[in-house]
Amino acid sequence: MSANMLKSAGIDNLDERLTRWEAFWRGEVHKRPPVTIKLCDDTPCMYGFNYNNPEQALQMHIRNVQNTLCLGDALPSASADFGPDQYAAWLGAELRFSSESDHTNWVVPFVKNWADVLPLEISVESPAFKRSLDLMRRLAAEGEGRFLVETQDLHSNLDALSAIRGPDNLSMDFYDDPENLKLACSQIGDTYEKVFLALEEAGRWKQTGYTSWVPVYSSTRFAVTECDYSCMVSKEMFDRYILPELRKEWSFLDRTIYHLDGTTALTHLPTLLAEPDVDAIQWISQAGQKPLYLWDDLFLEIRRAGKALDIFAPSDQIKRLHKVLGPEGCIYHVTEAKREEAEELLEWLEHN
Repeated sequence: MSANMLKSAGIDNLDERLTRWEAFWRGEVHKRPPVTIKLCDDTPCMYGFNYNNPEQALQMHIRNVQNTLCLGDALPSASADFGPDQYAAWLGAELRFSSESDHTNWVVPFVKNWADVLPLEISVESPAFKRSLDLMRRLAAEGEGRFLVETQDLHSNLDALSAIRGPDNLSMDFYDDPENLKLACSQIGDTYEKVFLALEEAGRWKQTGYTSWVPVYSSTRFAVTECDYSCMVSKEMFDRYILPELRKEWSFLDRTIYHLDGTTALTHLPTLLAEPDVDAIQWISQAGQKPLYLWDDLFLEIRRAGKALDIFAPSDQIKRLHKVLGPEGCIYHVTEAKREEAEELLEWLEHN
């Protein structure tokens, strides 16, 4: 992507930002680590609006982009996401939303027996998937020269299977129906490339470059990969049922950040660190845990394994982590920042 691709975004130092992102992916540092800060007082467009009110959602996204100040290495973007269970909806599940919980969604499980629904596949002509593609095409057209269309939060593999089967039932399938479960895992793993290619075309990612709900930027094929269900399984089950399908995703992508969620998922960190196609780890601790900067031993372990880090934290914690981790192999996303504080952090990182 060249600076001309966002010629109307009003970013004076766009070339500088793009240079820093490419330096990061090459394992280098351009003046300081990549840092993203997005400041906006507007109400964000949530999943239910994207799904149920695409016309209104489109206008909300345009307004949000106009009213968002992108500091550091952040780039303006908009999301056509329907929420974490959209992959399950593309498989045929019914999506549900609630005005009381607009930061998530869920589906109605429909699988009673794996043998009755196999083979699993996603049709690009299915109603839910067509809705995704239609909104992405409209965002890409409106955003030309002004903002990027984000890659979706793709909860594929066992996250999607858990949604369509129900997590309790899926947990029993490891013991009661392991062969059909293994087949379902393989089949849903085979859907990822087809799904991504359709989304990639609709969002014009090859022309503009790639960003996501994690506000990084890559000029070549990128997505955040994950399996939140992994916190419920042993290493042996992870290696048998989940890892082969993640490898399909990693080998298809040029670059990836793996989202590791919660302390119980750390069981699988050694396995992930041994995977050559995983570029970076984003680890999020659950509520009630110690502050992020006190996990420096964990972050150092990840860096010693040759993986980069993607970290969401307030400015003061970023400074503490930077002193321990150094500038190489780190991306920081600033939370709870005001403009003056954010600008001071950027200058501090460049000189420390």
